Amino acid sequence: MATTARKNDNGTATADDIESQIARIREDIAELTKVVGSFGSAKANEYTGRAEKVRDDLAQTSQHALESVREEMASVESDVRGYIREKPLQTVGIAAAAGFLLAFLSQR
Repeated sequence: MATTARKNDNGTATADDIESQIARIREDIAELTKVVGSFGSAKANEYTGRAEKVRDDLAQTSQHALESVREEMASVESDVRGYIREKPLQTVGIAAAAGFLLAFLSQR
């Protein structure tokens, strides 16, 4: 990579030597830029993959939770319908009492 400038016979570096060294440094910087860029790109791809996996896991967990809630609501609905069929008069009485209570509380 970088080497020391050659010196002429009297021990000083020539302008051509300095220009050659600057060109080598530019090449080294360009190569370093490529390496850093590819490293950054690889890390970005890695983190993107991780984020997608977390997103997929979260979506799957949410879907399972939603299905569980739907099943529970269907069970509650079935239980309520069964109770209404078994005791229709009591159900009407409970609904009327709840209505009177809400009306009373809303007037305050």
